[in-house]
Formats: sequence, structure tokens, C-alpha cells
Amino acid sequence: MNEIIFSKLATHLIIKRQQVKKTIFTLLLFLPAYIFGQVDNGQLSADEIKYRDSIAALNLQNKQLVEAQESYNQGIAKYQTKDFQGAIQQFDKALLLKPDFGKAMYNRAIAKYDAKDYQGALNDFDKAIPIFEDPLKARFKKAQTAVMTNDFKLAEGVYQEIIKSNPNDYTAWYEMCGVRFLAGNYSDALNAINKSLEIKPDNAKALNDRASCKRKLDDLQGAVADLEKALIIDSKQAYIYNNLGSTRKKLKDFPAAITAYSKAIAVDPNYFFAYNNRGTVYTEQGNYEKALPDFEKALQLNPDYAISYNNKGIVYNRKEKYDLAIKEFNKAIEINPSYGVAFLNRGIANEMNGDAEKACSDWAKAKQLGVQQAGNYQSQECE
Repeated sequence: MNEIIFSKLATHLIIKRQQVKKTIFTLLLFLPAYIFGQVDNGQLSADEIKYRDSIAALNLQNKQLVEAQESYNQGIAKYQTKDFQGAIQQFDKALLLKPDFGKAMYNRAIAKYDAKDYQGALNDFDKAIPIFEDPLKARFKKAQTAVMTNDFKLAEGVYQEIIKSNPNDYTAWYEMCGVRFLAGNYSDALNAINKSLEIKPDNAKALNDRASCKRKLDDLQGAVADLEKALIIDSKQAYIYNNLGSTRKKLKDFPAAITAYSKAIAVDPNYFFAYNNRGTVYTEQGNYEKALPDFEKALQLNPDYAISYNNKGIVYNRKEKYDLAIKEFNKAIEINPSYGVAFLNRGIANEMNGDAEKACSDWAKAKQLGVQQAGNYQSQECE
């Protein structure tokens, strides 16, 4: 029984195998024709063409993005070595490949600023504002750049835009005070710094700057109060002590002025302004033996500080050592040929030394440089 059954199964399998072979043979007969037909056609459908082109465009875009990023990175590296022109060139390449590359636009503006191409920087900040990740930062830099071109109107306009979007931005109010101060609008500057201090009352720098506004408006006691309050907040700022000393000096409170300048020096022994300014107080007091070492210390710290040479000359004039005075004024003028006061004082020394011709020449130059007092000497001594 098993054998008969096996024989029927075997016969069935043989027949099925022959049928499969026939089917495979038939497929092999038609398959080459199918393949040949596809190759011969060579035509893509519209969707296939669209897909192919989109892939190609994507690959090109990715390649450009990589190259743009590489150029940007090279620009940053060059900027860090202070090769500003090299940085600008690399940012140019990045922006050529990716015109909406906000970081490249912003940093190119920064590089142009540091290269002192302020107009170029302004143009780039304008372009950066809509595409840079931090438009507020770009606006602040635009305003600061406008100040460097003395375009105070533009700078104020930018700060007004910032304040319009955020009335409590104390930094914008603070910096707008500086713009107005530089433009000579001291009352408006005071209003701006008051607003900044309303928002952030513990800002020592703002209190110092408000004192500067008050000094310009002849509110000396108000200036002293602000400076002393600033020093309570931050007692480690030499420049605030220095400004307090200058305000005390203007009030003719010489001992308090000397104390303030001395504290500035204690905070920062290299703060040459305080040595020079303390020397001027000693000069006012007639204490020339203390004044001269202060001027000399200021010059040791900053040999190009023409004001201290001029002040040394004044001391020698008062001590009637006119030859020495002339040498100091010469040094001041050598450093700063537009230093009108030094020409005025050298004229006085030349007159006292008996050289009227040189004295009149110096006064003429001082007058040309805007020193009105020199005109009085001219009219009295040279005509």
C-alpha cells in the first residue's frame, strides 16, 4: 500500500517539476525582451524627472552649505588673529554661497567695524538685522557704529526703535544718554540716564554718567551725591574716584579732591589720570614740590600724555624757570601738534624769556586752534 501511494506521489512530483521547468523556460524567453525594452526606451516620467532634479538640487545645496560654513569658520579664525581684511574676504565667500547666512553677515559687519570701515559696517548691520538670530544685538552694534561716524541722529533713532519695542531696556536708555551727551544735549542726556536708573537703580556706571551730565549743567553738588552713591555700590572703580576728585576740585574743595584722587591711585596704581589730576590740585595750592612728581609719574605710566607735559611746563613757568617750561611745552606740542593751550603757555614762557616774536607766533597759532584767550595776549602784546 505504501509503495503504491509512493509511486503516485512520485509521479505527481515529476509532473509538477516538468511544469515548473516549462514555466521558468517561458519566463526566460520573455525576460530578456522585457529588459531590452526598458533600456531602449530611455525615457523618464515627469515625476521621475522632478524627483531626479530635486535630488540634484538638494545635493548642490548641501555642498554649498558645507562650503559656506567652512568659509565662515575660516573668517572667524582670521578675525581672532585680528586679520580683519582676511576675515571679511572669508565672510564674503560664505555670503556668496548663502546670502541669508545671518551669522556671516553680522560678523562681517563686526570685522568691518574693527577695520574702521564704519559705513561698510552700518550697511552690513542693516542687512543682518532681518536675518541674524539676535536682531537686538545687531541693532545695538548699528547704533554704536553710528556714534563712531558722529551720526548722533541715526544712533538715537536706533535706540528709539529698541526702546519702542522694549521700554524697560535700561541699556538702550543708558547708551542713548551717551549719544545725547556727545551731541551736547546735556538736559536730554540727563532725562535718558534718569530713565535708565529708574529701571536699574544700582548701576554705578549710570550714576557716574549722570554725575557727568549734572557737572555740565553746573549741578556740582548733585554730581558729588551721585558719585558718592556710585562708590557705595562699587568702590573698586578708580575712574569714579577720579571724577569725584575733579568735581571736588571744581568746587574748590582741594583737600577732598586730593583725597579722592589718592583713593583712585590706591585702587589702581597705574591710573595715570589720577596722578596728573592730583598734580593739578597741588599746582593750584602752590605746592609745586608735590605737583612735579605726580606729573612725572603720570608720564612714566603714559609717555604720550601731552597734558602732563603741559602741566609740568605750567609749574616751571610759575617757578620762573622759563627754559625748562619751554622744553615741556615743546614735548606736549610734539605729541599733539593741535594742542592749542600748549602753544598759549609756550607763548607766555617765550614772552617772559624776552622773545616777543616767538611769543606772538605761539599765540597766533593758539588762536588759530581755537584758544580765545590767546587773542587777548595778541591784542595786548603783539599789535
